Amino acid sequence: MEAILLNQVSPEQLSELIVLGIRDELQKLKENFTSKKVNDELLTKKQVCKMLQCSTVTLWHWENKGILIPTRTGRLVRYKKNDIENFINSKTKENEINI
Repeated sequence: MEAILLNQVSPEQLSELIVLGIRDELQKLKENFTSKKVNDELLTKKQVCKMLQCSTVTLWHWENKGILIPTRTGRLVRYKKNDIENFINSKTKENEINI
């Protein structure tokens, strides 16, 4: 943040400087929140099973082996979409290497 010298500044100019500073900070927060929101999308077990074309039992086994780690909030179990996409990409790369 740059330093501003407030020598002989009118109240209107000070108000304008404050508003501009707040707008800049809000824009930065908005950009950070938007990018995190996309990356932190949470999926249910059912959604993950549909994406991976697997059963809930398989998903449970992968969780116990530490392959896919869910996020828990109370009784709710959710998986980060980014983690699932990374898992799919890693399996795709493994299959390309084995061919």
